[in-house]
Amino acid sequence: MILIFGLKTVEPRAFFFQNNLLNESRFDSKNAILDIHTKSLALCSSACLLNDRCSSFFFNANRTKCLLHAFLYLNLTAPETGPGWRHYVIEDRIRRCPPWDDFIYHKPLHLCYNINGPIRTDFDVLKLKCRSFGAELIRVDSEEKQQYIVQATSNLSTGHVCMQGTDNIDANGAWTFDDGTVMPFLNWKQLNRSGRCTTGDGFIHYRDLDFCYKIYDALPTDFNQFNEVCRNASSELFRVDTEQKQKYVELISENLSVPQLCMQGTDTIIHNKWTFDDGTPMTYFKWNKEWGQPNGNEGHVGIYIPYNFTWMDIVGIKPDWLCAFICEK
Repeated sequence: MILIFGLKTVEPRAFFFQNNLLNESRFDSKNAILDIHTKSLALCSSACLLNDRCSSFFFNANRTKCLLHAFLYLNLTAPETGPGWRHYVIEDRIRRCPPWDDFIYHKPLHLCYNINGPIRTDFDVLKLKCRSFGAELIRVDSEEKQQYIVQATSNLSTGHVCMQGTDNIDANGAWTFDDGTVMPFLNWKQLNRSGRCTTGDGFIHYRDLDFCYKIYDALPTDFNQFNEVCRNASSELFRVDTEQKQKYVELISENLSVPQLCMQGTDTIIHNKWTFDDGTPMTYFKWNKEWGQPNGNEGHVGIYIPYNFTWMDIVGIKPDWLCAFICEK
């Protein structure tokens, strides 16, 4: 059984407008990805436009509150009520990627897609299905899009995803998209000669960083347990040692079910020095300076996803705090 994607072309434009479909008294503070104090609608909208995860925002000038959200609330009712609230939608989210027909917008890649199937493999039928949405079968034209699709389809029951790509158009047999454009990115299966990163155990290899990893579901925060799970998979809790790796981790963890991601990093081995678990000094950091991080009292590192993936100094064991984690080989 085969899964297909529908893809709509999204223009990277950014304006906002008031959502009159939502009652003016309604708002949602519990699911906000960021809570900002400001009296300025312009500053609130700018904060949303600068946040890759923000699709809409609630604003209340009287309460000087700005709540950024990943949801649109066009088909949802906000759970809270109070005077003075207004809801605004970012146009580049709704303009060419409407939430009906189950389309989803991934802002960093300007990708508007929905997931269909599984159905019998017949590319004529698949393309007709996409055209019925005003879309086309998805194109994979970069490593970033490839890895995003890997994560978006990781929990699906079928083992196959159909996409654009053919060697029947070009006279020399080059692989192209349906319009004849040469495919700039190819990800054919290659023999893994080292055997370090095998697909059979669920690990994924990102070649540009030589990063072999597996994302695990959230557990109550316990770094001893995280390390044990990784050791049992012949791996270790992942390290972030460069800006490039930080950005890639942001890409693959954007849609996690919890806002926290636990990683290697401790100041308990060398006093007042942050190191990895083997004592190697850490040279790259993305601490949340607005919250005074690191505060020197906790001893471990977690990425706080709603606050632009900045780092927090966290305790080693906190049963009431769920944290996802990544193992790497």
